[in-house]
Amino acid sequence: MKNGGKALFSRPLDYLREIWNWVELLVITMGCSVLASYFSTQSIIDDVTEHLTTGASAFHLYKRAASWFQVYTYLLGFLVCCTTLKFVRLLRFNSHVHALTMTMRRSLKPITYFVFVVSIILLAFILLANLTLGSSISDYKNLSSSLQSLLVMMLGSFDFDALSEGHRLFGPLIFFVYQVVMQVVLLNMFITILNDVYENEAQIANTEDLKFIEFLKETTFEAAKKVRTLSYGVRRNKSPTERVNSSDIFLQMNSAFAEV
Repeated sequence: MKNGGKALFSRPLDYLREIWNWVELLVITMGCSVLASYFSTQSIIDDVTEHLTTGASAFHLYKRAASWFQVYTYLLGFLVCCTTLKFVRLLRFNSHVHALTMTMRRSLKPITYFVFVVSIILLAFILLANLTLGSSISDYKNLSSSLQSLLVMMLGSFDFDALSEGHRLFGPLIFFVYQVVMQVVLLNMFITILNDVYENEAQIANTEDLKFIEFLKETTFEAAKKVRTLSYGVRRNKSPTERVNSSDIFLQMNSAFAEV
C-alpha cells in the first residue's frame, strides 16, 4: 500500500495507465471497506448484546446488523475475486500469459469502438421490437423490458411461439434478423478483433521477464554446480577412515529416520 501510494502521487498518469495498478487500487479500497464494514457490524452486535443484558428491546438493531453483515459479505466476495485475479500478474513471466494480458490491453481501444457500434445496432432492434411487439407481448412493453428480452434472446432463451403470436410476420422476422446480426456477424467480428491482436502480441516476446527467468535459471545451475564441485573436493580430501566414519554416520541417520 505504501509503495503504491508513492507511485500514484509521484507519477499518477503513468501509474494509472497500467491495468494491474487499477486492480491493486481496487484491492486496497475493497480491503479498507471490508474492515470498516466488519467493525461497524461488530459494534452494532455489541450494542445488541448490551441491550439484551440490560433487558431493553434491541429489535431495531437487528436489521442494521443484518444489513451491514450483508454489505460485508458482498465486499468480501469482490475482494476475494480481485485478489484471485492478481495471480495472473504473478504468471506474467510465461509468454502465453504475457500475450493474454497484452491482448487485453491492446484490444481495449478497438473493442470500445466495437461496443459503441453494437450499442447503436442493439438500440435499433430495441426500438423495433418495442414498436411492433410491445402492444401484444408484455416482454416488449417498454424499452427496459425490450432490452432485457433481447439480451436474453441472444443467450438462447426465447419463446418463438409468443413472437409468432405477437405478429405473424414481424415476430419471426425480427427474431431471425436479430440472431443473424448478433450471433453470426457481430460475434465473429469480436472474435476477429481479439484474434488479430493476440497474434500480433504473441509474436512479441516479453524480453525483460524472459531474460529475468533465464538469469534465475543460469544462477541456480551455477550455484548447484559449485556446491556439487565443492562437496566432491571435500570428499576427495578426506582420509579413508573419515570416509568410512561419515558413511557410518549417514547409515545411522538413515536407519534412525526409517525407525521414526
